[in-house]
Amino acid sequence: MNPELYFTPIIAPQETLVRQPKTGKLNLKMASGEISMFKLTTSSGNSIEQPVRSSERFSGVLVVQLERPIPASQIVLTFRGGERRHTEPKASGKVVKTEYFTTDLTLWKALRKGTGASTVLSDGTHVFNFSCQMPHLNYPQTTQQPQYDITYELSAKLYSPKIGGGDDFVAAHVEKDIFLTPLVTAIPPAQPTQIAETLFFEKKGKKGKPAVELRAGLSNNQIIPGTKLLIDMSIKELSSASWTNVVVKLFERTRCKESTASPSAQPVWSVDRVLAQNSHVCPTVYSFFLNDDVIGGAASK
Repeated sequence: MNPELYFTPIIAPQETLVRQPKTGKLNLKMASGEISMFKLTTSSGNSIEQPVRSSERFSGVLVVQLERPIPASQIVLTFRGGERRHTEPKASGKVVKTEYFTTDLTLWKALRKGTGASTVLSDGTHVFNFSCQMPHLNYPQTTQQPQYDITYELSAKLYSPKIGGGDDFVAAHVEKDIFLTPLVTAIPPAQPTQIAETLFFEKKGKKGKPAVELRAGLSNNQIIPGTKLLIDMSIKELSSASWTNVVVKLFERTRCKESTASPSAQPVWSVDRVLAQNSHVCPTVYSFFLNDDVIGGAASK
């Protein structure tokens, strides 16, 4: 029977940012040549184009290949998710960690009782199958930014007993990022989202006469990675000035707050990131697509 991971979310405080993705590189603390393979692979969640989603189950396998028997006490798989963020906007302040969830699963454990007691893992190839299920919560998407990152990570550790007693030490360690894209749960309004604004000329920093009246509408308020967003715009000229070009940007705004206790509190810092951009030239009415493909399938809001 394959062992399975079941998760209970834990909120607990847990360091720069923009690290390299973890793809299963082996970290050994034993004599060279004893462990020739310690590899962790999964069926999904291997990239942002092949992510896992909330409540979704995925499988995996840990392959351990030994050239000779080694002293070992257990092999433990850990799945965790969390965020790291800077307390200052220029990524120069303290790094704060928040853990979303964590869980452990013992893939193998040495038999320590009875006549067959053993703390040795035999030579050869050992294959440990497992399956995981993401928590039933819509956690944010895997993100790597200079000011913050959100990561979900699988790790496997092989523990060996210390000679002379004491706590076991980690003899081999492998880590792998799991990419998550959240489910879209918001229900779009019955009527399209509409905005209207009058733009004015500026002269020497002062507002002058009205220039144009701009109206724009979205077909819905959901943006799903890989889809196209329809924007309808119209411009009513209020002066004799000539307007030839309109630039539309879709951007993500991230705000860092010290606490969620006061929703109206001002953020410590705020960062905008352009996700997509397009421009169009048309005399009066503008209707075009912004293709979300240009941002590599990243979620936005």
